[in-house]
Amino acid sequence: MSKNPSESKNKQPPDPQELVVQLYRTYASQVSKTLWPWETARWYELVFCILTTIGEPHVLAATVRRLTNTMSGLGLLELDTLGELDPNEKDSLVVTIDTLLQQVGFPPEKSQAAVTAICEAASSIQEKHGSKVQNYLRKYGTYMLGQIEEDFDFSNFEDAPRALAIWLQNTLNMPVPASNPLADQACESLGVSYDELVEAATQQDINVALLDDALRAYWERRMEKPQARTGGKNNDR
Repeated sequence: MSKNPSESKNKQPPDPQELVVQLYRTYASQVSKTLWPWETARWYELVFCILTTIGEPHVLAATVRRLTNTMSGLGLLELDTLGELDPNEKDSLVVTIDTLLQQVGFPPEKSQAAVTAICEAASSIQEKHGSKVQNYLRKYGTYMLGQIEEDFDFSNFEDAPRALAIWLQNTLNMPVPASNPLADQACESLGVSYDELVEAATQQDINVALLDDALRAYWERRMEKPQARTGGKNNDR
């Protein structure tokens, strides 16, 4: 069982990698329902979309979904592994995926095209985005936030970038950070900077949108504790 995140009091600085996982495990059930809490799930979804696009009309999307789930569960779709493969060579993993695709109805030429496409997608993300799907998506989320002055005409709204970052999180599940005063106070209490936790979340493949909600939940719980301890002391009338 993971320990609850605790505030830093004369202790060694916490390991951001461990802390961000603790935050996720402790508060995931209390924060907004994030469609992609783990960024690896986005990669599996891209694989599903590639396979569906190539497989139709020979194979139904529901069949591709079941196969994608099976292959991911068996560890056959790891991005870094696929990114190193040459789909034209008869590597055992290439042969396995190709065989599974044909078993569910992909014609041989379609299964080969599908294997090639997912290997090329993995290689592209590996080489251009540090093997992190979220880096690819964040690139364009950051670009959108940088266009606020051109796309919106706010007369007196200095916090517009943060508001729109939260909007991108909520509507597009975009993995863009949206620091806020509560998150800053939570990080100070935990003895780690917000930027360190964002980087740790990226390395652990945790959606940054969920991290922001988890920090909020942590701070709200921390604020409730003093009230609970003093709740019965001022009830005289």
